[in-house]
Amino acid sequence: AATKFAGLAYTELMRGRPRQARAAADQALANSTAVQVRFLVGRIYAQTGAVAQARAIAARLAAELQAEPQ
Repeated sequence: AATKFAGLAYTELMRGRPRQARAAADQALANSTAVQVRFLVGRIYAQTGAVAQARAIAARLAAELQAEPQ
């Protein structure tokens, strides 16, 4: 369900409806904590002007970075 909400958020953003895009992004986050969903939601937040929320997601994602095996 979270992936569908993230897709809906992107669709609403492309339709020029930022408030609806943010609402769908909120629903996506409520349904999943997967990295992919959080990344997409962070982009939606950034593009709709919710900069503080986008930065919070980016900070959490950055804190989870793992070194790649060499």
